Amino acid sequence: MSTLTERLKQRGILTSASYAVWKPHTEKGKPGWLYPTFDEAGEPLAARRWKNANSKGSPKYLWLPRREDRPPDFTLPTYYMLPGALDAIAECGGVVHLVAGEVDLLTLRAAGWANALSWYGEGNVPVTLADDLRRFGVKYAVYYPDLDDAGMDGARKVWERLQDSSISVKFRRLPGEDGTGFDLNDLWQRCAFVPTNFLSALAQAPLIEFEAEGAVEDRLIKAEEDSQLPEVPAAHPGEREEVERRAWAEIASRLTRRGTKPGYYECPYGDHKPEGKDFLFDPATGKVGGCQGKHAAQSKRWRDLADFLGIDVSQIARDVAAEFRPPQEPPPAPDPAEHLSESAPPAAQKRADGPLRVASGKRAAEGLKRLVTGATTIDSMPVLAPYKPLLRFGGMLRLWERRKIILVIGASGTGKTAFLETCQDGQRRRGENIIVYGPEWTPQEYQMRLVAGWGGPKVEDQRLDQIFLKEEAMGIEDHSGARLSDTQRARVLKILDMAAHWPGDAYYIDSAPRRVSELLDTVSNTVDKVRGEGKDITTFYLDYVQKTPRSGDGWAEIEFIMGDLFHLGVSSDLIIVVASQTKKEDSRKLRQGTLLDESSAQQLSDQQANAVITLNPVYQNGSRLERGWIRVVKNSLGIAPAKMLVETFLYRHRWGDKEITDVEDDAFDTTPALYNNNSKDEPDDPAQLDLVGYWQK
Repeated sequence: MSTLTERLKQRGILTSASYAVWKPHTEKGKPGWLYPTFDEAGEPLAARRWKNANSKGSPKYLWLPRREDRPPDFTLPTYYMLPGALDAIAECGGVVHLVAGEVDLLTLRAAGWANALSWYGEGNVPVTLADDLRRFGVKYAVYYPDLDDAGMDGARKVWERLQDSSISVKFRRLPGEDGTGFDLNDLWQRCAFVPTNFLSALAQAPLIEFEAEGAVEDRLIKAEEDSQLPEVPAAHPGEREEVERRAWAEIASRLTRRGTKPGYYECPYGDHKPEGKDFLFDPATGKVGGCQGKHAAQSKRWRDLADFLGIDVSQIARDVAAEFRPPQEPPPAPDPAEHLSESAPPAAQKRADGPLRVASGKRAAEGLKRLVTGATTIDSMPVLAPYKPLLRFGGMLRLWERRKIILVIGASGTGKTAFLETCQDGQRRRGENIIVYGPEWTPQEYQMRLVAGWGGPKVEDQRLDQIFLKEEAMGIEDHSGARLSDTQRARVLKILDMAAHWPGDAYYIDSAPRRVSELLDTVSNTVDKVRGEGKDITTFYLDYVQKTPRSGDGWAEIEFIMGDLFHLGVSSDLIIVVASQTKKEDSRKLRQGTLLDESSAQQLSDQQANAVITLNPVYQNGSRLERGWIRVVKNSLGIAPAKMLVETFLYRHRWGDKEITDVEDDAFDTTPALYNNNSKDEPDDPAQLDLVGYWQK
């Protein structure tokens, strides 16, 4: 039996096999391993599985108890999954790694991937695979077939099961010889059981594509059959592969070939001696690597290289999506007399999965007439921009509509959070309630930032004071902290008291979500709870979308998150404000005076947003000034592009931040009438008069 344990160790799966309760067991005189199977909740089932230690022996696998010993209600499980698999899929944003056999699943588990499923062999691909994966919360799947006929046949079955589903699936070819049966565990052994090497090899493995016989005719027939129920999947099968193919081709076109060996170019980072350095970039094999010099660690992912070369992968994705998902004719409007009622509008309702609400144009026009004549009033109020310069942009930036997304793009350290906090302050001072999730700041730290932003001590000084008081309470005399002065402490308390008297409140999510669904559910439940108390929440702020829980393909993952945020806005009747980090190359260009645009968001397109703002500090002689451009590059119902130069750009500012210059190309009507009742600066509350000087320049 020790030999059996040693064999698991030699294959690098002893730890994961122990977790899965694999035990040495002799069946009919043949040595092997016996292990339990589990249901979707992670509970052990009655069915157990035995694997022959001799991979060429017969039988190779057995189900126990044997057929003759099974009770009448005995059933065999469809999937081999370990406890926690479905939680891991949710935590990874709906990504699952599919394999055919149990050893491959233990291999992925040993490498750190718990979001894996298998189905007891290539020939057992479930007919219900698409429905099952949807039930498991899967949006995106990757399959790694063995390099033999059985492996490729199994992969084709997976493709056939999923090709017409909403689940996007990739097939990765392992780096072994065809026909050898090379599998994931062989690669794991080749990588010496080093997870980073193993996962890197899988990420760079070339894609396998399948095409059905008569595919063109089949698609035409299916399109005709589905014409009455048009449906565009979240990601068309093959779409991501085409994005990668085009991006790789664009990268290759911008590199300089070096020698005759395929895949070798001059290092694009330069800064070498005249003889240069080789840089590996081979679309045929999917390998990317830094040069053999000081740039060896750079751009080992093709997306980083594309970013460095200034290639807009998000734009490529939009172009491909337009080709893969052509516009479809809308279905005919239903008879207004059927299926329509006077019940509450969809914005005020949360609906379970099922038929969607349909309304005819005539019924919608009748509803608008009732609003115009005053017979009825709107169900949910939009929000006037809580930061005065935004009023000048009009459209979606002047009136923040519920069920819409506003995207704010800015480089690290250039005022994104301060910009959001300025808007949050404006809403709270007007009596609006908001909910905030910022992965970089705790609720207490947000209050410290509020104190600093309203003229109190800097966050660092507040923290040093907290350290001093802690050391004093502990009897430590040699202080590393520093006490605030009495005047500073009084100012802190005054500002906190001022904010406490604002009629609106902020609800901060104080835990790090393990998965996107957990974050969205928390927002939804909080909104329900607060509204149940008779108060409304108008806006959800997500500061730094790139730090939401995710894994896998960059741009696609965040696009999925933005889609989920849109549905949250619709179901909970919220305005969604999202802050995004910029791409590294655009951050460099920003320092040289190039303003950010809609393509500057890191791993994110502007498709999901209704309005897009970029924040652009002004740099002079390499130093960042306090002023900056607010640029609007997308604005539903308003002018775009347009820009405005304002003061106090990098810091928390007030409702009436001073404009320095007007907008580009006289794009705005500069008459006071545009402001309506907001043409004057907001009057100060008596309690705030001693703070005014902080903003006056």
